[in-house]
Amino acid sequence: MPTMDELPSLCFGSGQISEASDDSGETRDSSSASWRTATARGFETGVSPPGLAEEIDARIREAASGVRPFVDSGLELVRTLQEAPHNYGCVNLMRVVATGRFVAVKRMPNSWMRTGPDEFSKHPTAPLEQPWFDVGLSGYLHTQGFQHACEPLGIYRDHEFTYVSSAFCSGGDLFGLMVCDPSPGKARENVIRPIMLQVLSALSWLHSRGIAHLDISLENILLGGENESEVKLIDFARSTVSTSCKESRGKLSYTAPEMLKGPYDPFGSDAFAVGVVLFSLASRSYPWNSTIPGSCPLFDFVCTRGFRSFTKRMKVLKGNGKTLSQVFSEPLVRLAEGLLSMEPAARMTIYGKRFPSDADRPSVWDAEWVRAPSV
Repeated sequence: MPTMDELPSLCFGSGQISEASDDSGETRDSSSASWRTATARGFETGVSPPGLAEEIDARIREAASGVRPFVDSGLELVRTLQEAPHNYGCVNLMRVVATGRFVAVKRMPNSWMRTGPDEFSKHPTAPLEQPWFDVGLSGYLHTQGFQHACEPLGIYRDHEFTYVSSAFCSGGDLFGLMVCDPSPGKARENVIRPIMLQVLSALSWLHSRGIAHLDISLENILLGGENESEVKLIDFARSTVSTSCKESRGKLSYTAPEMLKGPYDPFGSDAFAVGVVLFSLASRSYPWNSTIPGSCPLFDFVCTRGFRSFTKRMKVLKGNGKTLSQVFSEPLVRLAEGLLSMEPAARMTIYGKRFPSDADRPSVWDAEWVRAPSV
């Protein structure tokens, strides 16, 4: 096994940079006591509504029946934002000609989208990526007033492509935030805390209603709003309303270990992915490239030696020889350690006690780092 000084060159720096603004704007201080109180009250009584799957299916069919010709969309291409390989397409920035408003448009071939959800379900092999479910769930979330999803604006089609339009987030994604200053330490923790509070708030809302995202990543969390500080979750194509899943989903860096072994709790897997997001934002680098055993020395080290040993050995990128344990606050280490637990039963929960098995599990909302005000 290589030394810890050698490991960053083996595993770090492989993330693909996606489109992001140079100026992410000031972040709103969402860590005030009043904000935490309002958040807690909003989740205390949250339960999965009856007929959730049926409601999402109704939104899918409503969207599919409302597809309009692209020639009537009034949209013009500005530039491509990023590729969408799992959907054989791309995400474009487009402008509404009549108003000048910018919108994000995912363009996917009709050969992939088929004529609608019924035809899509007849694909020879059942794909994990479900673009029509993404459309339906986004529509459902909008009807529920969920503030952390982009507003769906319409679906269009021409002879070759299907175009799914939604509100554009000018602040870019969290990968752009990861590579920005300041360096790891107290100042950086104060910058990312209000962002992470919103991420946790958004997922707690989803989990309280029986929805797991299952593709949480830096690239799937955007910043929008008037001052580019509002967190928006995107890409619900792998989400589920089931309490148990079999297939591994999401990107390799974010995949919880249990997802590779068989049936797993999707809500716990979301928590692990959030832990990767938290670590990446705090350290300005991914913790590992993959959680497949034997595929990345960094992950293997954490599995055998533990997360704290990892922070004591891993050096800060461009940090003059300092280790992560020297720049991370103790509350941050405890939170990351709780979210990145290799044992699902010991991992922190994001929503709370959904099931009897959660009774002894700690909650992120009791974590000192989450409760601390930004200064």
